[in-house]
Amino acid sequence: MREVIAREGVFAGVRRVVASLRWRFDARHAAVRAVMRENAAFDRLNSTDTGGEIPLTQLGIDPEEARRGNGVYRAISTSHFETALSLFPHRHEDFVFIDYGSGKGKALLLAAAHPYRRIIGIEYSPLLHRQAQLNVHRARKLIGRGARIETVCANACDYEPPDEALVCFFFNPFDAATWRVVLSRLRDQFQANQRTILIVYMNIRDISELGDVFGAFSQFVTVARTKTVHILMARARRP
Repeated sequence: MREVIAREGVFAGVRRVVASLRWRFDARHAAVRAVMRENAAFDRLNSTDTGGEIPLTQLGIDPEEARRGNGVYRAISTSHFETALSLFPHRHEDFVFIDYGSGKGKALLLAAAHPYRRIIGIEYSPLLHRQAQLNVHRARKLIGRGARIETVCANACDYEPPDEALVCFFFNPFDAATWRVVLSRLRDQFQANQRTILIVYMNIRDISELGDVFGAFSQFVTVARTKTVHILMARARRP
């Protein structure tokens, strides 16, 4: 609140309080709370620390960059993750899994239950990145010794994905402008090597919050869509 008032004034601070109170009574808030309860149970079971809800500014991220990252860290639940992947069955072993905005590494641990060729997490916050590394170490019994998990501390806009077939997972990690930069990189890679790219975007409130970001990228075609999940694919046409 102090940051909002200092930057935008008292009235903006009041509006933020009102919006917060409305959100607490919104039906979608119950879904968020359910996710947090499920995440807490996961951490108790696996001796990890993936849960919680942390404003990005508390992680030392500049307020402008925090807004680009949608303002808050929140881990995905196991049930939401598995639901998203089940909407478009694929041969996991043919793909590299990349979690954009991997936070404390929850999705990386869940992806390790599937036989992906490799699993990569891209996280902007050094503090979240270090916690992800610790969680991967703690969860070896959960993920197995054969899982190949790589955690990368980087800006998603600068990250160059590997030249392989990809499942790119996005748990509502950033704003539309950042999305466009990341999608441009993925589009350029697809055009260069014609390897299949799956984009899995999830927002437990409503995917419509993102707007029509994908409309400008004709290479990515929708293959599944619900209120909370949007899956798109770029795949080379057979000659």
